[in-house]
Amino acid sequence: MSAPRAADPPRWLDGALLALVAAAVFWPVRHFEFLLLDDDHFVTQNPMVRQGLSFDLVAWAFSTTEQGHFQPLTWLSHATDVSLFGLDAGAHHGTNLALHALATALCYLAFTRLTGRRDVGVVTALLYAVHPSRVEVVAWVSERKDLVCACFFFAALASWAAGRRVSTVVFYALALLAKPIALPLPLLLLLDRVAPLSGERRGPLTRRDLVSLAPPSALMLTFAGVAFAAQRGAGAMLSGPHAYEPGRAATHLWTYFARYAWPADVAILHPLKDVAPLTSAVALVALAAALAGCAVLLWRRRDAPLAFAFCAAVALLAPVCGLVQIGAQSTADRWLLLPVAFLTAALARVLPQRARLAVGLVAAAAFAVSTRARSCRRSRRPRRC
Repeated sequence: MSAPRAADPPRWLDGALLALVAAAVFWPVRHFEFLLLDDDHFVTQNPMVRQGLSFDLVAWAFSTTEQGHFQPLTWLSHATDVSLFGLDAGAHHGTNLALHALATALCYLAFTRLTGRRDVGVVTALLYAVHPSRVEVVAWVSERKDLVCACFFFAALASWAAGRRVSTVVFYALALLAKPIALPLPLLLLLDRVAPLSGERRGPLTRRDLVSLAPPSALMLTFAGVAFAAQRGAGAMLSGPHAYEPGRAATHLWTYFARYAWPADVAILHPLKDVAPLTSAVALVALAAALAGCAVLLWRRRDAPLAFAFCAAVALLAPVCGLVQIGAQSTADRWLLLPVAFLTAALARVLPQRARLAVGLVAAAAFAVSTRARSCRRSRRPRRC
């Protein structure tokens, strides 16, 4: 008679361990100072935030588009830190660290449910936690908005995968109140309904499906309008004949995919440069061909995970790839925050089960070494890294 199989450890333990890994890799951020880039506008020299939490601060946060953003939850987060810690830079960075750890655990939960595979969820959250593109987000107080948004974004995905439609809408709204980078979520939910990452065969869209997608779609359109108006009001949108260039946007998209696989050129800002006409034309044709191929695969339900992930990444990067040029940057590593998770989940999903964890651990170890080194470069106390 064979021995009884040991019970699998609870999933909350997986999430807790992944959160600890994220915290360990970025532990040096507790010794960082504020940056002169944006931290003064968002925290140290902002007269409203410096007052800490108050009724006036809440009213201001939900009415202002300062710095070209409508992000009331982010303002409330910064003000809460000021109330608790004053202007102690290490404590503000510590909050970023805690939020990144929480986002990692929620990423695990979301992709475990979306794929139906616990090991895929582990690999996805692990690479999400230690990818070098995370350094900018975690080690820069002004990027608190990305971390708050990511927490609610993954919570919305996890709720959707569990069939909880009301909480999905609530978490999605909270993500948008932190940063509009979560706008494409309804498109991802539609993709999950048509060709889910789990590979499950599903029938055609029903009226009930369309009804469940209506509230998040309404939120997407509303907040897209608010974000567009805020950026235009701040004068951040490029005008003139070069403001709308699909070829340049396609080039930037491929740059993001390359940086996901080989994150060697990580920086806070990559300046906007002219793209050669031939390069932009080739990038645009390649993107159109890739999207057409994905559409066919999704329609036939073949190789759906990779097609799903590619379309999801394009949807998440489309608002920031330069199709409508905002700011002076061509690309920014922080905008890989959410696409990293989808690309990793798809690649892990198509790998053989026996190789999945091994490949994921090797990649995570390589990324973690690079990420830790980049974090230590900015530490006030490098000997503690």
